[in-house]
Amino acid sequence: RERRGRARREFMREEAKRTTGVLLCVGYYCLFRALFVLSVSLLFFPVAATGEGACAPAHAAISAPETTAPDPATRFVDISAPIKQGAHADPPMCAPNVSYVNHSAPPPPELAALFPGLRLEDLPGGDLWALERVEMCTHSGTHVDAPWHYSATMADGSKPMTIDEVPLDWFHGRGVKLDFRDVPDGHVVTADEIRAKLREIGHALSPGEVVLMNTAAGAARGSADYVRRGCGFGRDATLFLTGEGVRLVGTDAWSWDAPFVHVGRMYEETGDASIVWEGHKAGRERPYAQIEKLANLDELPSVGFDVAAFPVTVEGGSGGWTRAVAILDR
Repeated sequence: RERRGRARREFMREEAKRTTGVLLCVGYYCLFRALFVLSVSLLFFPVAATGEGACAPAHAAISAPETTAPDPATRFVDISAPIKQGAHADPPMCAPNVSYVNHSAPPPPELAALFPGLRLEDLPGGDLWALERVEMCTHSGTHVDAPWHYSATMADGSKPMTIDEVPLDWFHGRGVKLDFRDVPDGHVVTADEIRAKLREIGHALSPGEVVLMNTAAGAARGSADYVRRGCGFGRDATLFLTGEGVRLVGTDAWSWDAPFVHVGRMYEETGDASIVWEGHKAGRERPYAQIEKLANLDELPSVGFDVAAFPVTVEGGSGGWTRAVAILDR
């Protein structure tokens, strides 16, 4: 009986050892499997340690590419006048001459040489391309004047910038519109008058802002007397603006200066040559650029918008055409 008892106790100890061994093996297996799964998860799906989005994959923190879709709350205002035949926006020396070639025009000889035997009716739709031939100067239509337009030398003897040399950041900035529609045609606006308009809208100018002048000429766009309408901006008005850090100004009149027909009469009365193109010539002291023949300025608020008016690059040019746009704040 004692031997049987010892044998039973020995058997129980051996069973306990075997059971413990099995349980340890199962435990180690489960532990190693969990660690393996966790390692693979961290390798392929790393997580942020703390903060918002701690459970999100790390690649979610990478900035999404900017979309080209416009914000539906953003409003764009075209402040450029179209280039068209007979627009009455320029004197004869700069009036655009636009000729149109439509889709049904005979194929040019160059095309026939490239595609021998090609007939118009063989093409999809049975027609070719449309194109336009335009003859005009760099100051036709809505355009930007470069400092080179005003003079061959700056006041310090240096060479003024041509349109391809003007820094690009001059052509984009926060906009300010001043309303001079109540001012008579031919009037030369002074610095004090600009200060008064700024007080009316409660705005102080900042460097880099784009100042647009809404004159009586805007309502006359398209009429035969457009080039005679609106006020102009004199030397001290221009120097006041550039002294505040403004590098781009604009007007819906034909010129930044008062219309020539009015300045001509003043010159005839006074013989003072300093009044001829005085706003432009102020750029010899502090260079600036100006947009002329803008449109739709009456649709803009006094502040609360951006202006973009990048000119076409004409190498060595005194100006370049622009599709000026105002982008209103949301």
